[in-house]
Order: sequence, then structure tokens, then C-alpha cells
Amino acid sequence: MTKTDFVKKAVGFVAGAGTASIIKGFIDNNTSPETAIAKINVWFAGVVIGAIAREVVTKYTDRWIDEAIAQWHEIREQVKEEETATE
Repeated sequence: MTKTDFVKKAVGFVAGAGTASIIKGFIDNNTSPETAIAKINVWFAGVVIGAIAREVVTKYTDRWIDEAIAQWHEIREQVKEEETATE
């Protein structure tokens, strides 16, 4: 596993867990299932919505990290070119 992969997994995990927690809080505060079936349905829907949101957030953070790395490499190249031009 590369450093980039490790960072992506760590950031994705934290962001995904936070997103799932927010969604759970939203569902808990905005639903009031009264029957056992309704409670199961709400719980299951929460799990599915949380999983979908976690997947979207992970894709977003992976793309963000890739873009940040690309910008970093671009800046390093520009600095090298400037250093070479001034020598």
C-alpha cells in the first residue's frame, strides 16, 4: 500500500464515518417509527443511505487528494524550472 492509498483510506474512513453519523442523527431526529416493522424499515433505510453517502464522500475525498497531489507536483516542477532558469 502506498502512502497515497493509506491517506485516501484514512481520510475516506473518517469522512465516511462522520457522514454516516450525521445521517443517523438526521434520521433519528426526523422519524418516529412506532411499530417493530417501521423501526426495522427506518434502520435499514438509514444503513443504505449511510452506505451510499459514505461511497460518494470517499470518491470525493479520493479525487480531492489526487488533485492536491497533482497540484503539488506541478508547483514543484515550476520551482525547479525557475531555479534552473536563474542559474
